[in-house]
Amino acid sequence: MQVAIKILNENERLFVNNSNELFQQEIDFMRHLRHPNIVLFLGAGSFQTDRNLFLVTEFVSRGSLHGVLTDGSTSLTVDQNIGFCLDSANGMRFLHELNPPRIHRDLKAANLLVSQNWVVKVSDFGTARRLLKSSKDELNQGEISAGDQFPVSDDETQPLLLARYKNMSWRHGTSLWKAPELLMQQAYGASVDIYSFGIVMWEIFSRRKPYDDRRLPQHLNSLVELICEKGMRPTVTSSEWPREIIELMRMCWQREPTLRPTFRNICKRLETLQNSQY
Repeated sequence: MQVAIKILNENERLFVNNSNELFQQEIDFMRHLRHPNIVLFLGAGSFQTDRNLFLVTEFVSRGSLHGVLTDGSTSLTVDQNIGFCLDSANGMRFLHELNPPRIHRDLKAANLLVSQNWVVKVSDFGTARRLLKSSKDELNQGEISAGDQFPVSDDETQPLLLARYKNMSWRHGTSLWKAPELLMQQAYGASVDIYSFGIVMWEIFSRRKPYDDRRLPQHLNSLVELICEKGMRPTVTSSEWPREIIELMRMCWQREPTLRPTFRNICKRLETLQNSQY
């Protein structure tokens, strides 16, 4: 059978601290995930020569969703686009409803894969984490490392993490998909994936890169100000998009995390739209 093998590239090994440890975390994260909209983990190992790790997954023949969307020779219907959104949401709903919940933190079309049958699968879990519960007292007393999983929410049903993963958050390109609370290095929860999903929906229906119609500032702080304080979002101008899709993506990328819908709610809305004549 054909498989895909993921290895750390040379830059990751040289310039990312504890790269093998982080890669091991990705392996541990993926090894028990089984869902039709999650790329299937098959195994992992290390090379005898240099002990570098690798992981093996199913081979998803059409490649990334980003590649499909930007391929001008591929014609896509509104129904297919809704299906891409629903597949992605179903995969993310599975992650969020695990116990403990899992969050992806780098959701974008480039990290979604498309099968030969046009099924979308969530992939690339290098920044994914489990969302574990603990108390503020434990954090304040130093019993929880400030680099691990540590909620700081007063609401026990909504655990949060502290945004200390600066390298992940501060990649300029990836920052275009990041929720404001991540960009501002504030405590955050699973709703950061909801924000990113709203940007992914825009990618799917526009078939473009976010903000490609604007001249973005080179300085990251200026970009953060535009997104977080001035509320900049991708431009929605097409009259061909279903009204429900526009409403849903705008709900997802709201500034206030508690106002964003859950993936359960998103899936219900997309299923209703899929079954309607919109």
